[in-house]
Parts: sequence; C-alpha cells; structure tokens
Amino acid sequence: MIAIKFDINYKKNGKIKWEDWFCWLICLLYKIQTMSFNGIIFLTLFGLVCYIAMHRVDLGKIFTPQNAVIISVFLVLGVSIFDIHNVFSEILVFLGKGTTLGARTIIWNHTIPALFSAPLWGYGHINTGSFQTIVGLNPVWDVQGNHAHNLLMELWFSNGIIGLILYISIVSICAKWMKKKWCNNTYKLLGYGVTTYILMGFIDGYPNMAVSYTLLSLLFCVGVQAEM
Repeated sequence: MIAIKFDINYKKNGKIKWEDWFCWLICLLYKIQTMSFNGIIFLTLFGLVCYIAMHRVDLGKIFTPQNAVIISVFLVLGVSIFDIHNVFSEILVFLGKGTTLGARTIIWNHTIPALFSAPLWGYGHINTGSFQTIVGLNPVWDVQGNHAHNLLMELWFSNGIIGLILYISIVSICAKWMKKKWCNNTYKLLGYGVTTYILMGFIDGYPNMAVSYTLLSLLFCVGVQAEM
C-alpha cells in the first residue's frame, strides 16, 4: 500500500510529499512496536531505496523483482540445507529470535517434506489447523505455525509447482514490461514495492493479500501502456 501511495502522489505532485513519508513512518513504528524485525528491515530498505531513487541514482539493475526471487530461493536453500543463519547466531539470540529465526526453521523443516508429497497441485485452500496437521505440527500447541512463513513455500504448498511457476512468471512479465518506462521514477516505485514484498516473503509469506495483486496489476497496466 505504501508503494502504491508513493506512486500515485509522485505521479500527481512530482515528488514524494511529507504526508507520504509520515504514512511510511507510522507503518515502520508499528513494526518496531510489535518487534517485527522482518518488517523493520524491509520497510526501512524500501524507504531508503525510494529516497535514493528520487535523487537520480539508478537501482534498476539491482533492486528488481526477479533478483528478489533469486535471492529468496538461495536464502531458503542456504538456511534449510547449509544452516547459514547460524553464522549470525549471536546476533539472532541478542534480538530474541534464537537460532531458529523465530521458529521459522522448525516450520520449514516440517513443511519441505510435505511439499514433495503433493508437488504439482499442492493442497489448495485449507482450513485453520489443517496446515499443522499436514506438515506434522500440533494445531493446539503450534498455533503460530499455521502457514509456511515463507512466500515461495506458501505458494508451492497451496498451488503446487505449477502455481508457483505461474506466479513467478506473472511477476517476471510485469517487471519486464515495467522496464519499458523505467526512466520514469513513478514506475520505479511500483517495482521497488514488489521487490520489497518478495524479499519480506523470505520469513513472512502472505500470497493471498489482495494489495500485492493490486500492485502487480498496476505494473501490468504500465507495461500495456508502454506497448501502445
């Protein structure tokens, strides 16, 4: 929503106004109040990238949705197979997340085998508590483990490999078309919003949020206009 607000007001006013930054700050303060380190890190990153972009520094070749997907895949593999998060164990313990990234690694270790039990089509839309039952957690005790807590795993779990590939294809098509108008900062803000959303999905994946599809739809419309 912040990306969309930035985009609309920049297109209208030619700049990101103070009230836009105030809305961003309110969101950031909420994440600080709830101690959501994932939200704090990536909301801060989004604000920083937008500020830099407004000062004519081109981040288009680095901070893209495609690169965000690639980074997310490598992070999941690195954590799940090579335990790379243990390198930062002292910092994680200091932040109160422990060496399990707030129990994420436990959830992922249960989720990954379940993904390969229904690889093509996934499990579809399931009721509350069904996720824990399917992956081998306890619906009563593992209340917070009610979804995969990772965007790519969540897409695979719900829609299978076919749905995951389709989702990534949609993101790639929208991002590719957006580059046709990349010289305009207005459209960069949308791309940065999608990129940040995907990066945030490394630890908290919510693919059913309507606003993410609104953002992708805007990118798609930008691409269509560029073709005309």
